Amino acid sequence: MHQCVKASLEAGLGTIVVLGSQADRVKEALASLASPHLSFVTNDHYADGQFSSTQCGVSSLEPGENFFITLGDMPLLTAESYDFIARELTSMDDGVRPFDKEKPGHPVLLRSYLGPFIRNAKGEQSMNHLLSRFTIRQLATADKAFYADIDTWQDYQNIKR
Repeated sequence: MHQCVKASLEAGLGTIVVLGSQADRVKEALASLASPHLSFVTNDHYADGQFSSTQCGVSSLEPGENFFITLGDMPLLTAESYDFIARELTSMDDGVRPFDKEKPGHPVLLRSYLGPFIRNAKGEQSMNHLLSRFTIRQLATADKAFYADIDTWQDYQNIKR
């Protein structure tokens, strides 16, 4: 998580970290990145899944600003990763998402007006389901930074190589 948050801050982005079951450990791990641009919000419903954390984070956004959504376990992301996606957003897009063939990646850049749709979504929603209603441009790139995440010990070993 440290590298992912560091990359976002280095890109000059306001960065919201959504905390859940191990909030104290996460805050401690990110203490060296303390900045006026870094904030934390707690998702009391984290057990409901990733979409509830996304809703929690989006609820903390300042209105009127486009925003990125990303996962905290993507250690290859850099400030340039965020800049690359930001440069690709056109007036015709509701958002931009990296894609490699059929594989979606992160971060996803979304227009500010999508915030209320995410915040107010009810039921068993997912971001993919919700975003399918909008024009999210698929940005073709094979750059591993947009797809490499750490879900297992083996993932960690593979990325270290």
